[in-house]
Amino acid sequence: MTDIFTTNFEKYYDTEMYDQLNEHSKVEMPILLHWIKKENRILELACGTGRLAIPLAEKGYEVTGVDLNEGMLQKAKEKAAQKNVTIPFYLQDCTQLSFPDQFDCFFMVGNSFQHFLTNQSQNALLTSVSKHLTNNGIFIFDTRNPILAELSKPDHYVTEFQDYRGYDVKEHHLETYEDGDQLLRCETQRKYFKNGEYLHSEQDSILLRYTYPLEMKRLLSSHGFKIEKSYGNWKGEDVTTNAPQMIFICRK
Repeated sequence: MTDIFTTNFEKYYDTEMYDQLNEHSKVEMPILLHWIKKENRILELACGTGRLAIPLAEKGYEVTGVDLNEGMLQKAKEKAAQKNVTIPFYLQDCTQLSFPDQFDCFFMVGNSFQHFLTNQSQNALLTSVSKHLTNNGIFIFDTRNPILAELSKPDHYVTEFQDYRGYDVKEHHLETYEDGDQLLRCETQRKYFKNGEYLHSEQDSILLRYTYPLEMKRLLSSHGFKIEKSYGNWKGEDVTTNAPQMIFICRK
């Protein structure tokens, strides 16, 4: 199972770039704090560099982090040490979790559910979560809402920014949806410039699985989860046909 994910890691090799693009955002925090209790034992799946685990620990929550990317975990450990918080971080496959005890709450955000590309891996994830979640425990996760009008045609766009080294970066993105497998292939070509002079280019790609609302309800139900609440974005708005996300608050 692990090979499915390790071959889909290209966008996560540069942890400094990852943090530059993602660290500032904590949009998930209000909803997480609404559902998570201080006395809960919490496990964050696909915790990355600790973007949410660390501020939760700073607020006094008991958090454990799991990720399959060793570089991201090392960065998370360094950041936690800088903040003087203690968080156990484990290198584990979310589909094959191994802990002696259960947790009261799991959460997995950043649309990480889309990294589980096959029915087999989705089933393995939910089986693993259920095994390690206490009865009546909560599993919170998000995934992008499949809006067919957007997915039905290739999307090409350009972004420009300055990276943490002071390089000017120009990215060309191409996103193509493979309807049969419900997979979005995202390809990026990245060009670096310094003082207007071209330096070098890089490219990477990632596959993301889209799961439809009724498909998700059946999947969760088959693994013993009841959807207690759902949102269409992290502002807490309702799920609609054109909502950007589906955020699920599930109870075992």
